[in-house]
Amino acid sequence: MVDTNLLKELKQRLESAEEPKPENSLKFFEFFKQLSKSNEVFKKKIEKLDITAQLSFIDVEKKFWIRIKNGMFDYGEGEISNPSFNYITTFAISAGVLYGEIDPIDAYMAGDIKIQGGNLQSALAFQQVLALGMQILDEMLENL
Repeated sequence: MVDTNLLKELKQRLESAEEPKPENSLKFFEFFKQLSKSNEVFKKKIEKLDITAQLSFIDVEKKFWIRIKNGMFDYGEGEISNPSFNYITTFAISAGVLYGEIDPIDAYMAGDIKIQGGNLQSALAFQQVLALGMQILDEMLENL
């Protein structure tokens, strides 16, 4: 089950006119982690994936990592060794993608998102996981 206080905080964050901050990313990552333990649709989506993403936000010099493996979603700040790929962009572009305001394929084609190392297939699967998580979040917030 996803923590109700976390849901309320995310709802407030999404409804806020305040510009997103990199440290708020951790709240969304925590939501995905809790979702991986409690939501059958999300669990099924990630059960066979083995992806480690390094997220590098070049405008704020902030890095996070996300690991999706054995049906679990984990995350942290800083760098991780041997990522499947390195996702490099500005924080504003990344937040826009996460919130569904920017199409990730368009941003990639425009050069606003760079994928280094690994393959594009892993990055696309990663993006699909985040999109599904945000869709589930929207549904949960409607019922909050």
